Amino acid sequence: MIFRIFRNLLLIFSISIYHLTAQPNLKYWTSGVYISSQIHSGFASSGNYTFSPSLGFGGSLKNSFFNRIHLGIDAGYIHLKNAYKRAENNTWDISISNIEILPNAELHLRSFGKYMRKNKTSPYIKVAPSLNIFQSKLDNVQNFTNDFEFYPYSYLSIGWYIGVGYKIRLKNDYVLQLELFSNSMMTNKASGFSVFDTYIQDRYLGFRASYSFIKF
Repeated sequence: MIFRIFRNLLLIFSISIYHLTAQPNLKYWTSGVYISSQIHSGFASSGNYTFSPSLGFGGSLKNSFFNRIHLGIDAGYIHLKNAYKRAENNTWDISISNIEILPNAELHLRSFGKYMRKNKTSPYIKVAPSLNIFQSKLDNVQNFTNDFEFYPYSYLSIGWYIGVGYKIRLKNDYVLQLELFSNSMMTNKASGFSVFDTYIQDRYLGFRASYSFIKF
């Protein structure tokens, strides 16, 4: 009896191993470049604030382990511009230089893999911890009071990046991605200043377009 159960279990295990090894290799690499347009929201948004869309650019490298889950890393540079009007004749020009590193995961709502070429498009959700290395610069700062604290140096922050997008396969080996995103920087120093005893988290919101090559 015990021998028969062991034999049946061994047979089931052997069939399962054979089934897995017989599956086609679903892994492939994707490398590409992206451009983005975004606005910064932080301390300045609590006052007379002017949103200034700014450009960014970078590159990405991804590995697809499954048809619906893609893992990778993005790295890029953005330069954000803002203006904060404290008084009629006192406007601060704020610029933020930011290097972003995003080890990310994409969850696709439709199979979009090596052997799923009939699906030419797929919506997806993207999540990533965001590593930000930034420095802010303020021009025309004058007549400030002791209520303000300024941050003129370089800083490091770790936050969260969330995006929703749409992936389109162009021909067989190229992919276009369109993505809306939010990067919460988990700091209040990116604006270049803060008001004592007040905390408003910095973030930037925007749109990204990526063009990638698939290496099967």
